[in-house]
Amino acid sequence: MISQKIIPYMLSFPSTVLLCLFLLFPGFTNNAQEIPEFEKTTFIDSAGNIFVNEKMPVYLFLTPEAEPEKKHIIHSPSDNANPLYFDGHGEHFLTHHDPVSGKKVNYKIFADGLPPKSSMKITKGLVIQFQERFYCDEQITVEINAEDEFSGIKKTFYRFDEGEFNVYHEPFQVKAGETRQIFYFSVDNVGNVENPVLANLIFDIEHVIDLENIYFSHDSDALNEDAQEQLDELAKALKEFPEIRIELRSHTDIRGSSAYNQRLSERRAKSTKNYLVARGISADRLIARGYGDNKIINHCVEGVECTDEEHRKNRRTEFRIIPFDEEQ
Repeated sequence: MISQKIIPYMLSFPSTVLLCLFLLFPGFTNNAQEIPEFEKTTFIDSAGNIFVNEKMPVYLFLTPEAEPEKKHIIHSPSDNANPLYFDGHGEHFLTHHDPVSGKKVNYKIFADGLPPKSSMKITKGLVIQFQERFYCDEQITVEINAEDEFSGIKKTFYRFDEGEFNVYHEPFQVKAGETRQIFYFSVDNVGNVENPVLANLIFDIEHVIDLENIYFSHDSDALNEDAQEQLDELAKALKEFPEIRIELRSHTDIRGSSAYNQRLSERRAKSTKNYLVARGISADRLIARGYGDNKIINHCVEGVECTDEEHRKNRRTEFRIIPFDEEQ
């Protein structure tokens, strides 16, 4: 939806040329994430740098009158000009020949087409972070940081679960409870909006964590490429939290005898452990256990006909954080 409201920005520079930018503001909505609406606009920082949203047309008006160091917004009496479009994100340069002074004046305009990037960290109470999941103690302190290449951060927002978005001002505390979700995003000074980022807060540190894509071929304990990528991420997390020990849990599908499946799952758990050890994780921090076909997670039990894809969901590997006081 394009708003027909036109708001020009009158800019003064220490020269005899006054440059005014007039821009149309397309609105922004994302009903799926229920995030607020933001207008695409221009921004002038304290140093007089001009930032425009790359996605919108810009109208330029020139006047020989100038008031140095003064910047203010005016309503345009006319928009009789051809729109100017900037080709891509980055710095752009305009040269104007001032008929009064006879000098050429160069203007640098930043076309900002990239949204900010936000990140969340828990500064107190974090046990371990793996991907978008944060495993936490009884009470945590949450901090959200954001960066933007050009125009800078205007605001950062966050919400819990299905609640309303709040403006982030400073770190806040969250007490233990059921699993919570935090969605957060930032908007920059010219209206570029970041896609909301999801973080899961899990206060049950003994929660079993499914390692996505750690699946094995039937009757095999060999790790595929996708599995190795997941385990590389797990190794990185374990290096960042060196005090954590985990139990690696491998499972099979129902096909084959229970005795054979038990041995196969143990080989798979050992294969997973050996991979992490090869990536620099101490073997003392890892317990490998096979559970055979004792923990089927779907309807593919003995006597039920299933596709290989359905059986595959049971050929999985998980891990569990081992409490500090639990014996090996």
